[in-house]
Amino acid sequence: MKNNSNGFAQATLLLGIIIGAVVVGVGYFVFSIYENNKHQAGEIETLKEQLTLKSPSPTPTKSIAEQKSSAPISKPARTPTVVTIPSATATPTVAPQQSLSSIIKEWRKGIAYVKCRFSYTDGTYIEKSGTGLFFGSGTNMVMSNLHVLSGGGVPPDFCAIKLPEDPDWEIVTGSEVKKGRNSLDVAYVVIENPTSYMQTVVTKTVGCKEKPDIGEKVVVLGYPGIGANLDITATEGIVSGYEAPYYITSAKIEHGNSGGVAIWVEKNCNLGIPTLVATGTLESLGRILDFGTALLAH
Repeated sequence: MKNNSNGFAQATLLLGIIIGAVVVGVGYFVFSIYENNKHQAGEIETLKEQLTLKSPSPTPTKSIAEQKSSAPISKPARTPTVVTIPSATATPTVAPQQSLSSIIKEWRKGIAYVKCRFSYTDGTYIEKSGTGLFFGSGTNMVMSNLHVLSGGGVPPDFCAIKLPEDPDWEIVTGSEVKKGRNSLDVAYVVIENPTSYMQTVVTKTVGCKEKPDIGEKVVVLGYPGIGANLDITATEGIVSGYEAPYYITSAKIEHGNSGGVAIWVEKNCNLGIPTLVATGTLESLGRILDFGTALLAH
């Protein structure tokens, strides 16, 4: 019986040792897991703290109204100033020039037809016709060439004068004819009893204030023998030269043009009195007595 008791006791002790070892092992294993989990939890917390420090603070969400009110105000875009540079080939603005026909029409009213009769002691007489410029506005004077208003030094018996739009003729006697001064081919008639039309008509008489260059256009107005009957005839040409006090022109001047008007077209002014024609071998050139010089002879 004693041997059985010892065997049981030894078995019991061995079993207790085994159980204790198991308990200790299990406890150690559980403790290790706990410590490991604890260590990992600590690392996670540390990592969270680091991330929190590095990340920017979250921007609070705003309402649409708040976003609009807090939005920066943008300046309107400036419209650049555009400067237009004229093209080098652009045509400059030029005042319209008066047409030649309108210039002629403007002067026509004062271009007088002059026809004079001269009687001689031998019983003969001659008639000559030419042109003159009528000065109205109370002056009532006609300026022409001396060779139109005089017959070789003999005053006219009478002269008949008519303006293009005047229905009446004005008859003047030789006593009304005045010779110009300075021995120039200038004479004038003072009309003592002008027609009704002459008393009211406004004529153009303005003289040129400057000297035209050679090549400037000229138009001559008068009553040439080969021109229209009792109305003016216009002939064109240029200023071909100057020999004081005469302009030389290529405009046709015929018998009857003498005493008329030569107009500088560009300036629309009276250049002078068509006076004579110089005939060459093949061509002829007219001469125009400077208007300013002619006035000084008055």
